[in-house]
Amino acid sequence: MSLKKTFSKDKKTCSVTFTVTAEAAQGAKKVNLAGDFNSWSSTETPLKKNKDGSFSVKLDLETDREYQFRYLIDGQRW
Repeated sequence: MSLKKTFSKDKKTCSVTFTVTAEAAQGAKKVNLAGDFNSWSSTETPLKKNKDGSFSVKLDLETDREYQFRYLIDGQRW
């Protein structure tokens, strides 16, 4: 699992790519991202499955804040 951050020119937002590797996904059919940025919804932010079996999603978040989040794999495993 990894994060990649890219800051906007004005440094007010940050584009964050959340990735779950194929190894961590262990053949999962779906992965969702739940965090304080989406009211801990377990369905609002699905990750897209990539050809290599990994999953990823890109979100624009405010800078100068800390965020907490978790991945939910196949609706059963955090």
